[in-house]
Amino acid sequence: LNITFENNSKIFFRLASLPAAESLRGKKFDFIICDEFCLYNQVVWETILQPTLATVNNFKALFISTPRGKGHFYNMFKRGLDPNEHKRVSYSAPSWANPLVDLEFIDDVKKQIPEKIFNQEYGAEFLDDSGSIFENIAACVNQNTKHVPNKSEKYFAGIDLGFKQDFCVLTITDKNGNIVDYDRFNDCTMEFAVNRFHEKLKLWDYPYAFIESNMYQGIYEMLLKAGCKNIHQFNTNTQSKKEIIEFLIHRFQSKTISLPNEDYLLSEFYDFGYRYSEKTRNITYAAIGSNHDDIVMATAIAFKALKDNTNKNFRISIN
Repeated sequence: LNITFENNSKIFFRLASLPAAESLRGKKFDFIICDEFCLYNQVVWETILQPTLATVNNFKALFISTPRGKGHFYNMFKRGLDPNEHKRVSYSAPSWANPLVDLEFIDDVKKQIPEKIFNQEYGAEFLDDSGSIFENIAACVNQNTKHVPNKSEKYFAGIDLGFKQDFCVLTITDKNGNIVDYDRFNDCTMEFAVNRFHEKLKLWDYPYAFIESNMYQGIYEMLLKAGCKNIHQFNTNTQSKKEIIEFLIHRFQSKTISLPNEDYLLSEFYDFGYRYSEKTRNITYAAIGSNHDDIVMATAIAFKALKDNTNKNFRISIN
């Protein structure tokens, strides 16, 4: 990972992720290039890389990145736009400004991926919501209303499963996209989860529900045996996850979703992001870093139930 030239100049290639970056402490460099800087842990630059330039005259540092929210890269970029910052300069350009890029390729990609992702990955735009793929999160928060079951209303539910590292989550929404209730727990048996799900579903008069079916075989049958009505299996795979998340993206864009004003619940939506491969043009959705996304997934599954059944008369009355 080193290149040495005949004039004895050297280029070092190193990982900027922790803990690998710790090996750079105390080094001395003339020119640092930080690629995909928006993905760096801010500590790596501030406490490891930046100090290596302290005793170097006429050093240079180049920060290259696709925008991802308005974090530390955005703040550094703004300083380069300030005319009073004489030692900093910032540049930006969309992918189609590159004369080597096929414009037909750009147009084709634009039709395939969500607008926000296109604007970040190809338009070089800094967008709000801390890099989350969901827009208008704050505007979609219900500040006051407490929901109670109403037998004249239709409800829809989604269940995402996780018993150890992840969490079991049940999300319930009404026909207008208001999240009326949710439950989140882990470190339990399947029997405990079944009983807890059943109690919540019964409370809301057994909404039309989807439960993740590709994990924890047998829990669906256990729910049926417990007396759950209107519950169906949903297979979560790469394609189905993409479809339900992109439908949820649309609901946020159109502000046709209402979230409870609870800090942890909101944090999962803020911390949900994506990875995009220019080579394959595939998008994969997941929580950013080591954060959880169980509430997001249960909500996406609930909105899948809503989408599929909005115009269907499926209600079952329970006496």
